[in-house]
Amino acid sequence: MTNRFLPDFPLRCRRRAPQDSFFNVVPVTAPTFAIWVKAGVKLDAATSPLLVNVQCVDDRSPANIITETFTCPLLDKPPTFVTGIPGTSPSISDSTVTATSLGVFTVTDPDTTCSITSVYEIRPVTTPADLQKPEFQVWVSAAVTQASIDFNDQAVPLPLTITCTDGNTAITGTFNVNIVDEPPVISVLPAIGTAINDGLQTVATILHTFSVTDSDDAVNCSVRAPQNARFEVVLATSPAFNIRVKAGATLAAADGHHVINVDCTDSVNTVNYTFTQPACINTPPTFVSGMPGSSASISDATVTQTLLGKFTTTDPDTTCSVTSPVASAYEVRKVTSPANSQQPEFEVWIKITVTQASIDFNDQTVPLPLTIKCTDGYVANDITGTFNVNIVDEVCIKLF
Repeated sequence: MTNRFLPDFPLRCRRRAPQDSFFNVVPVTAPTFAIWVKAGVKLDAATSPLLVNVQCVDDRSPANIITETFTCPLLDKPPTFVTGIPGTSPSISDSTVTATSLGVFTVTDPDTTCSITSVYEIRPVTTPADLQKPEFQVWVSAAVTQASIDFNDQAVPLPLTITCTDGNTAITGTFNVNIVDEPPVISVLPAIGTAINDGLQTVATILHTFSVTDSDDAVNCSVRAPQNARFEVVLATSPAFNIRVKAGATLAAADGHHVINVDCTDSVNTVNYTFTQPACINTPPTFVSGMPGSSASISDATVTQTLLGKFTTTDPDTTCSVTSPVASAYEVRKVTSPANSQQPEFEVWIKITVTQASIDFNDQTVPLPLTIKCTDGYVANDITGTFNVNIVDEVCIKLF
């Protein structure tokens, strides 16, 4: 807006309310005045146009006043995303049930407001680095629940649609929440258990009880091969699990310690722990029955395999053999299905390879004492017993 005046009649021009809060009238080179937008003010296209009333006064004759109206149209400048959209949060555990910041984005247009639905929210940054570029934070809201953020109940990563508007124009963008499954946590599981007796385990024996917790998922635990043939993990009272020896498994002290790898999974994540079961306590075998023993009378004409008698020991690990006389015609056979699985049974036999000379009545002490040794694999625990073979001379019958 331009005003002409004589040098000795200076003019003063000013803006009038209500637009004086937005604009200034500034003298430039006489007789020109400039209308300026004040620094720091916000103009909204929704109020366009703005009418700026300018009043000019002759200082020598204050009664000389002129008023003009200047029309300022405002153009709507839609907001745009500057940074952070599209965006992705860092990994966020599905056990997160508290307000948590996920990321930041920036838009143009200071008039912009942004919003989102669900258990997420947008929070404006109160002091952005650039006042012309407002900043916003994406948050997990304080209203979050375990179910609303569960990894298994929604698409992962979860796309959030963010809407920003300056009151006239709306824009949308996507921010992905990288939800990750919280893995199970194993606790109360020592590195080493307590030794148990060796031998056949007739019942499932609990070696240790441990706990597995998971924020929102059911957990299954198992023993890895090859130890799963003899050990197992079973659910006790949740969240407890028991490591057990399987019923029917045979453990030998000679096997040494057992390294049991336990895996627990919630179907997404698997965690594992190593449990060591010490070497079993060795229980030495003893004779229960049949030793010392004697066979029924057996003719020295017997040249075929023949059962002579039976005996029983303790300790399922036990094996037995004839040690004297050396290279004899006799052997010990283990019964495959004893009456008591904890007390193995053995039979004393004349071998199938027997010859007349090896069993002849006249060629050996009668009754013939067999030395039988039984062992569970530890020499210090070896035991010996005597079984007498009652060989009788074959009677010669004379025919007339």
